[in-house]
Parts: sequence; structure tokens; C-alpha cells
Amino acid sequence: MRAKNSIKGTNTKGIFRKKTAVVLCLLMFGFGLWPISAHANAPKSLELSYDKEKQELNVKIVHPASFGFHYIKKVVIKKNGVEVGVNDYTSQPDKKEWTYTYAIPADAGDQFEVVVTCSVAGSKTELLKVE
Repeated sequence: MRAKNSIKGTNTKGIFRKKTAVVLCLLMFGFGLWPISAHANAPKSLELSYDKEKQELNVKIVHPASFGFHYIKKVVIKKNGVEVGVNDYTSQPDKKEWTYTYAIPADAGDQFEVVVTCSVAGSKTELLKVE
């Protein structure tokens, strides 16, 4: 016998099952992406040097990356606050560290700002004053 206060047509078990299925799908999706994001990292280090004789800026980048979609995608160079180079890449030349060399004239007292950006997560900025 049904209680008089019950609502006809309410299927609470069906609603519960649908909500549970949605939550489980979201969890599986989230945990499925976790290993990828765990290996995605910002550049570990960035070192700048300037060769006055050759008029070249050397940008040494350390960015361990083992996946093809995870790489240094952009190097932006500013000299004395003015953007002088935007370099877009679709891969990195080494899985751990390498040096890019850019021909940019500079004099003593000029300051470079370099921003290196990962394709997945993070960036690193470094400054160099030309001596």
C-alpha cells in the first residue's frame, strides 16, 4: 500500500542513476587528462647572454618535454621595452635544453627582456643588461 503523501510518477532511482553516470564520466575524463597535465610544465630555466662582437642574443632554454604537443611555442624579445622579435615555433629542437641565437644589434646599457612560453602551461621571463 502506498503512502498518501507520495508523488505519482517520480522515479528517484532513475534520476540518481543519471546523476551518478554524469559524475563518473566527469571523473574519468578528469583523471584521463591528469597524466598529460602532470607532464606539462613551464620552462625550467632561461639564460640570456649577448655577444657584442657578433651582435647576437643567445637564449638558452631548459624545458624537459617528452610529448610532441608540449614544446616551447613562442619566444618574445624586447629591447629597451620595445618588441623587436616574436618567434613562433611548432616544436622544440631538443627534448631538454638548447640555445636559440638571434641577430639583434645592441649597445652597452641596452636591456633585453625575453619571454619564453610553453604550448601547454606556463612561461618564464628573463632580463639582460648589455655591458
